[in-house]
Amino acid sequence: MRVRHQAEIDALEPRKRLGRLIELNVITQVHHLKSIRIVQEAIKEWGLQVHGLVYGVGTGHVEILEIPDVLDGELKAVPE
Repeated sequence: MRVRHQAEIDALEPRKRLGRLIELNVITQVHHLKSIRIVQEAIKEWGLQVHGLVYGVGTGHVEILEIPDVLDGELKAVPE
């Protein structure tokens, strides 16, 4: 994940890098999940919705991520 998004990660302040890597991982995993045939069928037939969330252990807050429709090499930062 880090190699794929190296330029974006390097441009961030060091304390924000891990958080962004976590977000990128969640976005990627949502796309992987939505590529599974049975999940695609459930989306189409039953209206299943797949969301990506990040839980902050230190804060107890849950952040709902905006998942882009297309997974590309340079994912844009989600506004805070």
